[in-house]
Amino acid sequence: MKYALPIGLAMAIAAVAYWLISQQQPATVDASSPDDSGGDVAEQNIPAPVSTNFSAKVVQLAQAIAKAEGFGVAGAVPTRGNNPGDLTKSFGYATAGTLNAEGVLAFVDLSDGWNALYAVVAYWLSGSDSLYPLSLTIEQVAGNYVDGPNAAGFSAGAENWSNIVANQLGLSVTNTLQDFLNS
Repeated sequence: MKYALPIGLAMAIAAVAYWLISQQQPATVDASSPDDSGGDVAEQNIPAPVSTNFSAKVVQLAQAIAKAEGFGVAGAVPTRGNNPGDLTKSFGYATAGTLNAEGVLAFVDLSDGWNALYAVVAYWLSGSDSLYPLSLTIEQVAGNYVDGPNAAGFSAGAENWSNIVANQLGLSVTNTLQDFLNS
């Protein structure tokens, strides 16, 4: 009887571990299909976004953010963490801890990572987020997203991020989120 609890606990832990491992099957894309920038998806190793009920604009902006965050690059934090947005908040999706000192989360599976990013972007594009109003330019979004809303300046990382996102959207860094919605 004294071994019943430890054995039962060990079996429960093993079952949860098996389930978590079985859930980590990243989506893949057809290597013959080009990405939005005209490059070959297989060369960039970018896992495909999961099926979504979010609008095409939400998915488009989320994909641009994922590219700017380095998602799909082998060994990059967002790739290792099933976290295309390099997010530090889960927005209710399952995580398995943090990946670095900045608190970037490891999502349990890629679907949760994409859906968390979609949820963030959908909130922005709804016009309800006071930190990301539709009047912000892509450059200003980058400043908030990369450097933080209280940053004392605009980093090279934020500049690079804004250029990648704008390029992916076919816009300028001076275009606003509203401009993107209207495009």
